Amino acid sequence: MLRKSAWLSRLVDGEVWLKLDCLQEGNSFKLRGATNYLLAFRDLHGSLPSRVITASGGNHGMAVAASCFNLGIPCTVVLPENANNPYRRMWLEEYYKAEVKIVGSCFQEASDHVQSVLAQQPDGDKSLVYIPPYNSPWVVQGQATIAGELFEQMKGTVPDRILASVGGGGLMSGLILGYKSLLNDQPEIKQPEFVCVETEGADWFYQSHKAKELHRMRFLSSIANTLGATTSTQSIYDILESVSSPEKSSIGPQLVTDRETVAAIWQFLEHEHLLVEPAAACNIATILKDPSKYAGLKTVVIVCGMNASLQQAQDWKRQFDL
Repeated sequence: MLRKSAWLSRLVDGEVWLKLDCLQEGNSFKLRGATNYLLAFRDLHGSLPSRVITASGGNHGMAVAASCFNLGIPCTVVLPENANNPYRRMWLEEYYKAEVKIVGSCFQEASDHVQSVLAQQPDGDKSLVYIPPYNSPWVVQGQATIAGELFEQMKGTVPDRILASVGGGGLMSGLILGYKSLLNDQPEIKQPEFVCVETEGADWFYQSHKAKELHRMRFLSSIANTLGATTSTQSIYDILESVSSPEKSSIGPQLVTDRETVAAIWQFLEHEHLLVEPAAACNIATILKDPSKYAGLKTVVIVCGMNASLQQAQDWKRQFDL
């Protein structure tokens, strides 16, 4: 769904459109990549996997569980402790019938556990298949379908700017590659400006952009745990960096605080009547932080996920004294 935000449009004195991918099954955009991975696997191997396993900081696991449930594939989701909450467990176990294992304190430790499980499989055994959260061409190709939808929904026009948060970078990479493919034979149409948004403490790309090389964070300290990657791949970094230079982006990557993000969650709930998670609200926060950057422009915000409970939002509001 694509919806114009009267509130934000008035605030910035421009047009702000909301691509509500939080309304996908599993409550995030990640259903696209997970489903595409499974269908591409079937096309290559002639059948769907017998079983699927994944590691997740939150939304990816939900999407994989939903995709597997819809296709009748048993699924195991390995979560780290910082992504283990009753709301998420209820969706995974009760609604999507996934097996849930809690391993490690962060996504990387959960991912390492999955890799150790896969390493025990005999060579060539494809009965247990791992779906990565971002570092797979099949996943990125799935996320790229957003670009085609936007192009169709905007009746063949292209926004001036697209804001999307960066976890592992699969969403923004998909958008960039999707628009590049769409406009490859239409040089008269200008590519949109892509703006990568992160929260302080979950900002490997912002730090990489400053250092001009791929950076790995020692740990994550943001409440936006669904952004949950301490780094990404060189190829994804290269794609994001290719649109973030001063020649390509007049404002560059954007960084907001957790406090600004929580304030945006509540303002978005008040005006748009949707409770979104920090990974989505950080995009709203960067607009609220400096509306003048978006004046006179047509901006699309990818509202990527809404896997947050009202109780969490209330806890964050108290935590930051809002």
